[in-house]
Amino acid sequence: MPSGGLGADHFRRAAAFFLAWIFAHAAYAETLTDANAEQVRQGMAWVFERYARRGSPLYAIQDEAKAAGRGLWRDLNPVPPWEWRRRQRDRSQPSR
Repeated sequence: MPSGGLGADHFRRAAAFFLAWIFAHAAYAETLTDANAEQVRQGMAWVFERYARRGSPLYAIQDEAKAAGRGLWRDLNPVPPWEWRRRQRDRSQPSR
């Protein structure tokens, strides 16, 4: 090994370790669940149109949950949370 520096063997081992780390984490990432999508899939959440992009897959997931009548979609007239909050605010304001 050259004096004062790291040998080639060290760099090869470091590169091999780094590649193994990348592959291990990539495999792990494939098993992760998207919490937003899962909540929408179960009918536990609405797609908030204000923040969801136009082509977001969340819309198709929500349509599937609606069609299956899962979660909040069991209700005949579910109220979006932003609408419910607005109604609560309006109700709490004094009449003029």
